[in-house]
Amino acid sequence: MNRPIVLLSDFGYKDEFVGVMKGVILSINHDATIIDLSHDIPQQNINKAALTLYTSYKYFPDNSIFLAIVDPDVGSNRRAILMKLNNQYFISPDNGILSYILDKNIPDAVFELINSKYFNKNIISTFHGRDIFAPLAAQLSLGIDPSEIGTNADYSSLTRIAELKCIVESDKIIGEIIDYDNFGNAICSIDPSGLSLDNYILNISNMLECHFFKSYYFFQNDIPCAYRGSSGFIEIGLKNSSFERKFKFSLGTEITLINK
Repeated sequence: MNRPIVLLSDFGYKDEFVGVMKGVILSINHDATIIDLSHDIPQQNINKAALTLYTSYKYFPDNSIFLAIVDPDVGSNRRAILMKLNNQYFISPDNGILSYILDKNIPDAVFELINSKYFNKNIISTFHGRDIFAPLAAQLSLGIDPSEIGTNADYSSLTRIAELKCIVESDKIIGEIIDYDNFGNAICSIDPSGLSLDNYILNISNMLECHFFKSYYFFQNDIPCAYRGSSGFIEIGLKNSSFERKFKFSLGTEITLINK
């Protein structure tokens, strides 16, 4: 068995950290398939990592191993965790990275990773991604049973960050801007599944109204528009421009879907 390993981190590419983790994995599993999901998570931004993981994992094949390392508390007593969900595996520090997945799912199993037999011999307290997480991901990619590298843990004990804001009232739904993508489109906290968006207008902080359109093609220049984004959430954008740069709404800005 050769399970692909999907890497997510805030390491960037300036330093050697990503390459070294890949070297550790390949030293254990010479035939490992390694996929870079992203290494441009803002430094120590667990919320962004959790969102990226949540919007991405469902597009990968069964038996994928997501190795998510955004670890502000590296070297502390925070746990190392392995979660199994629907034939996929998630290895991460127990700091909330798995929160948004857990908001929608009950995992099949959770393990606290404690078997130092499978760690690197010389552990440095500032780089557990290299010395603990990467070796364990490599072992898992070879088909080792999770019980060999950890002990069962209760999923309800996992660290959680706040749930995404989505307040449903009789005539409106209230959320907030939670992220901007590389094009400057705002990603909001409302999942529009089951909604007929043609029946709504989006209001931003009582300052700006947006109508919903199917795609960027139908936008009018310089007029902000809302749409169902590839992230799975409602998004707000501008045609051929950056909504973030033009309007400068901060993360946490309230947005409201108002029923026409």
